[in-house]
Amino acid sequence: MKSLWVFIFYISLLYPESPYVLTGREVIVYLPNYCVKRGYSLSKELARVADKIDYIIYAFAKPQALPKQALPGNVQRAIVELDNPNIDIGTKRDGKIRGNFAELKRLKKKFPHIKILLSVGGWAYKDLFNQIAEDNRLDELAQSCVDILSHTLIDGKKYKYEGLFDGIDIDWEFDKKGAEKYGIAFEKFIKKVREVLNKVDANYIYTMVLQPSSYFFEGPMALNLKKIASHLDWINLMAYNFHGLWEKETGFNAPIYGTTSDDKCCINYAIKQFKRHGVPSKKVALGVPFYGHSYKNVDRKNKGPNQTFTGGASAKDFGMKTLTIAKPGNIRFEDIEKLLKKRKHEYVLSWDNQARSSWIYNKKRKIFVSYDDERALKEKVRYCRKKGLGGVMIWEASGDSSSGTLIRTLGDALKL
Repeated sequence: MKSLWVFIFYISLLYPESPYVLTGREVIVYLPNYCVKRGYSLSKELARVADKIDYIIYAFAKPQALPKQALPGNVQRAIVELDNPNIDIGTKRDGKIRGNFAELKRLKKKFPHIKILLSVGGWAYKDLFNQIAEDNRLDELAQSCVDILSHTLIDGKKYKYEGLFDGIDIDWEFDKKGAEKYGIAFEKFIKKVREVLNKVDANYIYTMVLQPSSYFFEGPMALNLKKIASHLDWINLMAYNFHGLWEKETGFNAPIYGTTSDDKCCINYAIKQFKRHGVPSKKVALGVPFYGHSYKNVDRKNKGPNQTFTGGASAKDFGMKTLTIAKPGNIRFEDIEKLLKKRKHEYVLSWDNQARSSWIYNKKRKIFVSYDDERALKEKVRYCRKKGLGGVMIWEASGDSSSGTLIRTLGDALKL
């Protein structure tokens, strides 16, 4: 028995648990830099609900593998760059900070309780992470992940923004093949970033994004989940896209429970897997979507769920050209709210007691939309409390209505 406790002690030294940062009441909001392109204002819409927000995760910075032939042998080749400097720091190249970073600095000064993290990666850049792993340059990338929290170099000029970012978020996403190939490298990279962070500032907050996919819970990566969590302050769980247009029938975007006893496409299954693999509940922030999946040519049977369809619904299908639908099938809550205000008589709002999920259906236009309304979000707050989760993560801020309907709903519910 004594030897067992000695073993546990040494394991704790190898993988020490950082103090829990989340208490179960926090609102964590992703803010993609491109949201300003569609008119979202950080000084207006975001500031309007800033008192409800605890953490902003600014997305994204870009991992970059520099070409080998262009550099001397010992030059660092794996770096992190700003995704869009013109949006992030402004268009003038005089060393001064403008753009979104300047807006965020002003916001932080007005609301000093807010912590801001910089997210590195995103689905669009997963292959760049993979390439850097192939080149054995992840240690270099880890250093650059930390460097970019305080400054960046553009055309030889150093742009400083110390004090803006309080930490970093790693968003290295995987498909099945990538998860199998880079699982070990991923854990080592996550650990290395923590080591570099602690050398620079031990108070930096450190998080990562994780998909609720089978290859995290049942494949090679599952063995590393507890280790990965030990390096982090928390994990942002992407608890959405459980069903979508890639399937043959309509389904719920972000259900809490499955519609059958063996249904793994739901939040509850993912949370069970975290527990099974030893990830502390307080280190999980439950992701909620501020968008829905919309389907067209859906039979009226059952008012839409589990029916065949022919594609994603566009603004034309909805009969409202003012809707800002960039890609048919994805619709932001802001547009859903506009739709229900102007065409409320056409849409039936329904609730699934088993899945604990909301949706609307238009029998005339044969459109089905699965999304989270206020009731669904309150239900998820109750679920977070029941399971002892760390808080709620939002993807993403600009999906909300201009008045901040959903952020206010979450903030008020979590603070009760």
